[in-house]
Amino acid sequence: MAEHSAASTMSDRRIQAGLGLLYLLGGLILAEQVSELLVTLSPMKPDSAPWRFGAVGVTLGRTSVFLIADALIGLAAFGRRDWRFVRVWGILHLALGVALVVVVGGFALDILTVRAAVAKTARDNVALTSTRAVLVGISLAIFALWSGAKMARFGRIKHSADAPPVLFGPSASEPR
Repeated sequence: MAEHSAASTMSDRRIQAGLGLLYLLGGLILAEQVSELLVTLSPMKPDSAPWRFGAVGVTLGRTSVFLIADALIGLAAFGRRDWRFVRVWGILHLALGVALVVVVGGFALDILTVRAAVAKTARDNVALTSTRAVLVGISLAIFALWSGAKMARFGRIKHSADAPPVLFGPSASEPR
C-alpha cells in the first residue's frame, strides 16, 4: 500500500510539473506573437485609418495561435486547480472582450474610410477581408466575454452540500 501511495505521489508531481510546462509554453507563444505583431506593425501610426485597418486585420489573423496559447494556459490552470489564477485570467478575458468590442466598432468605421480610398477593383477584396475580420472579432469578443465571466467567478464559489454541482467549476473536479 505504501508503494502505491509513493508511486501515486511521484505521478502527481510529474503531472504538476508537466502542467507547469504548459503555463510556460503558453506564455512563450503569447510573448512571441506579441513581439511579432509589434515588429510587423512598426512604425506605429494609430492616427491613420489604413494603418488601423491593416493592424486589426493582421492581429485578428493570428487569432488561432492566440487561442492555442490561451488553451494551454487554461489547461494548466485548471489541471493544477489554481483557481486564483483562473479568476485573474477570467478578468483579463473580460477586459479583452470589452476591448475587442471597441476595436471592432472602430474597425467598422475604418472600413468605410479605406473602402472609399481604394480603387473600385479592390473594393471587393476590402469587403471580403473586412467581413472576415469583423466576424472573427465579434466571435472572439463573445468567446472572451463568455469565458471571462465563467472564469472570473472562480475563487468566489462557495462549497456547500446543498448547492447543485457546478459543471466546469472548481468543485466539479473535487471529490465531495
